[in-house]
Amino acid sequence: MASQEQPQQLVDPWSQWQLSILLADAAQVVGGKLYILGGGWSVADPAPSAMAIALKISVPQTELDKRHSVRIALLDADGTSVQMGNNAPVEIRAEFEAIGLPETTFGMPMDVPMALQFFRPPLPAEHCFVWRIWINDQTQPSWAVKFATRQSSSPFIFPPRLQ
Repeated sequence: MASQEQPQQLVDPWSQWQLSILLADAAQVVGGKLYILGGGWSVADPAPSAMAIALKISVPQTELDKRHSVRIALLDADGTSVQMGNNAPVEIRAEFEAIGLPETTFGMPMDVPMALQFFRPPLPAEHCFVWRIWINDQTQPSWAVKFATRQSSSPFIFPPRLQ
């Protein structure tokens, strides 16, 4: 009886990249760690406000010691780029490089923390938005974080207190 060879599975190289994304009031990177204030929200006031995107990129070992570009763009619920008053898209661009360390275990990814602090433009009330992330002009479905804007006159309602 002849043995049948199993077809070789193709691995999408971008599936080896992992991203953790969190919306916050403020964030910074100190000593390779993310420090986050007011993080984890998904509803925002439509008025302009300071905000941050806390991002942890797990870079596969095959991509260490290389320059990479990252683009973070604000999209509406239909996937259309949100424009500022001058018709420029609301987006952030940066570059990073994950340096392989001698003590890194073979096969382990290298984490790159990023804290992007900025002043968000005004947005329409009661709309949904998404911050979409691209690395080297590639994206994955999970490389996004959604949020919505509340009515402009709505006060923030805290969750009920549990007894």
